Amino acid sequence: MDIAFPALLIFLFAAPGFIFREFNQRREIRATESTPFGRTSLVALLYSAIINSIAYGTARLNGYEVRLGDIYLLLVQPENMSTQQQHWQVAWNTNPSLVLNYFGLTWFGAWLAATIWLLIVTHYDFERPGHKLSAFVRGDAPWFYLLTGADHTSPVDGTFVAATVGIEGHAYLYQGLLAGFELADDGRLNRLVLTQAARRLLNQDRTSVSATAADRFYAISGDQFVLKYSEISTLNISYLLLADQQHGNT
Repeated sequence: MDIAFPALLIFLFAAPGFIFREFNQRREIRATESTPFGRTSLVALLYSAIINSIAYGTARLNGYEVRLGDIYLLLVQPENMSTQQQHWQVAWNTNPSLVLNYFGLTWFGAWLAATIWLLIVTHYDFERPGHKLSAFVRGDAPWFYLLTGADHTSPVDGTFVAATVGIEGHAYLYQGLLAGFELADDGRLNRLVLTQAARRLLNQDRTSVSATAADRFYAISGDQFVLKYSEISTLNISYLLLADQQHGNT
């Protein structure tokens, strides 16, 4: 038996928990902490134990026998196991689909369960501050909650962005409807993508009460306009509530 097989077996059993943790919450930091006894690993291993317990119980209910003692022997690799090894080899060669199906279903089941759970959380607004489940299901995604208006008191129809950018000693104000945003691996905002973008010099502010934005801003040609967050000095966000013909500012 290959000396690396116990590590491979542990990986196969532990992976569903990491898959579930990856997809069950919104996360903006893609570079995860991976020390053996770090919080990330401990939570993922807890999920793995739950998923494998469910899979074990389901297999037993459907007439399949999962021998925990044999799994233990595979992990510890005691000496003089040649007879048991031959038994495993014959069993795996006869029914390879049983082993493959178990791990395939636990991996796919972990992803499916996490995806369905996140859809439920989103549909019923469990993440919204003040909800009794918010502390348990809310992910580490502050930019998502801010830019999409997920925390607004009412469902929003869009996000309007106004950003100040310095160019060659002049301050420009850019504005437009938020079409999307991109984050770096460390969770920092990288860029904003705007539609119907327009800009003006910041010092060309409203000159009279009757002056409108159309009088002061000029449109930027193009379907989408990209703003690098590192070049933005101030950012103002307005949530559009078209159904109520009103908007809230943050």
